[in-house]
Amino acid sequence: MSHRQAHPYRELDQRTADGLTVTLEWHPATTALRVVIVDRECATVTFAVRAEDAADAFVHPFVYAERTVCEVA
Repeated sequence: MSHRQAHPYRELDQRTADGLTVTLEWHPATTALRVVIVDRECATVTFAVRAEDAADAFVHPFVYAERTVCEVA
């Protein structure tokens, strides 16, 4: 029997400013990185980011979100 983890990504860093919560997450099985942005109304934007861009994308997420096809929840 296999056990599936509900949220396979792990939080690496999180910050809140101007009503937005920005989280940098890492998936240990795939080594994928993503940035998750949540606003005051709980609207969420998630996008993948390359390892070499992760720190900058965490600080300037909308610059990188424009370059990526966004998943909006």
